Amino acid sequence: MKREPLQVFLTKAIVLTCALCLLGYYAGTRFRVGIAGQENSCLPYKYYVIDFGSKKIEANGYVAFESDDRLEPHYGSGSLFIKQIRAIEGDVVKINDGVLSINKKNEGVFDANILQKIDKKPQQLDVDFVVLPGNVWVMGTSPDSFDSRYWGTVKPSQVKGRVYPLF
Repeated sequence: MKREPLQVFLTKAIVLTCALCLLGYYAGTRFRVGIAGQENSCLPYKYYVIDFGSKKIEANGYVAFESDDRLEPHYGSGSLFIKQIRAIEGDVVKINDGVLSINKKNEGVFDANILQKIDKKPQQLDVDFVVLPGNVWVMGTSPDSFDSRYWGTVKPSQVKGRVYPLF
C-alpha cells in the first residue's frame, strides 16, 4: 500500500479539522440542551433540545421563550422558559370563573397556591379573546404550572426557539 506524502495528509487533516470546527460552532450556537431544574416540573420531560434557529409555532408543540415583566417578581425579566403551546393564532381562549377553555374545550382550572402567591382571585383572571397573529398561549401539563392562565399570551418577540423533548 502506497502512503500519501505528508503534505497531502496534513492538508486533508487541516481541511477536515476546520470543517468539524465550523460544524461544531454552528451546532453549538443553534442548538442547546435544556434541563428542567425545578423540583416539581410543569412538563413530563426533564431534557430538551432547544433549536434557537427555528421559531416555528405549531399547536401542541413546545417553545422556549423569555419572560417579560408580567412574571415579576416571581421570575426576573429575561428568564428562559419551556412550555407546551396550547393555543395559536385564531384560537379562542376563554376563562370564566376560574375555568379555562380553548376553542370551547375545557382545558383546566387554576391552582389555589399560585393564586395565593400572585394575590388574585379566579374571577380577576377572566378573559375571552382570540389569540393574535404570532402570539401563543402556553401551559405546562401539571396543574400547578405557572403559565399563560396567570399572565396571558407569549408575544412573538419573546419566542427564542422551537423545543424538542427528549426524555
